[in-house]
Amino acid sequence: MIAVGISGLLALGIVSLTRTAAKVVTETDRRVTSDVELRTAMNRIEGILLNANFLELGTSTEVIIIADLATSPQYSSGDTDLDGDGVVNRMDPDVDGDSALIQPPTAQWKVGYNLKDDDDDSDNRVDMRWKIYLTTAAGAGNNTLYLDYSQNEEAWGRHTETLLSHVASTWTFAFFGSENDLLSPGTTGYDLNGDSQITMAEIDAVANGGDGNGRIDTGNERRAVATIEVSLSKDRNQDGVADSYLNTEIIPPPLYLKRRP
Repeated sequence: MIAVGISGLLALGIVSLTRTAAKVVTETDRRVTSDVELRTAMNRIEGILLNANFLELGTSTEVIIIADLATSPQYSSGDTDLDGDGVVNRMDPDVDGDSALIQPPTAQWKVGYNLKDDDDDSDNRVDMRWKIYLTTAAGAGNNTLYLDYSQNEEAWGRHTETLLSHVASTWTFAFFGSENDLLSPGTTGYDLNGDSQITMAEIDAVANGGDGNGRIDTGNERRAVATIEVSLSKDRNQDGVADSYLNTEIIPPPLYLKRRP
């Protein structure tokens, strides 16, 4: 009887240890998988936003940018010579040869060197727009982050792909200006609360020339943005607790070029 009792206690201990070990392994696997998925999504986002030469729209759950035609997944004309000037497109700073043209202000976006020219294929349509957006759903960890692009002003939704599922937070993006006049021209007085940081709320503030609608969507607001912050979190088992979290700040270098007069 004593031997049976001891054996039973040992068996219970082994079962408890096995369950604990299995739980630890499962949780570790979930966190590692979440980390990998977060980093994969963030790498993709960084690659898109670093190529932004114009910010069209910014909210806490959506960003739309304009980028060069060469960012298109369908772009395959790098070794051709679109304007016939003897320089292949991938080495030509003005692939359609219109940098010397002068257009009315409303049409100036269609001419210039590549980073200033949003119509490199000369079809009178914006070449490339990229959209990253978060959709929210009821229940913990049911939010999803998507990527889409529109080439030559085609309708959104034709190239949608999922970047990250089971997103824990209900916001992804934040936008900041800079007190350095080089990065955010004319915004040295935007810091309304004196914390040495120009936030999205201050960029959007009516007192600073914004419209106060909670979005970056006007000329005055767009020119103030120097940094786009991206925050990602993953709740793989949807228990209301993030398994992993990743945050970065991106400063797209061509943004200032497009802001210049």
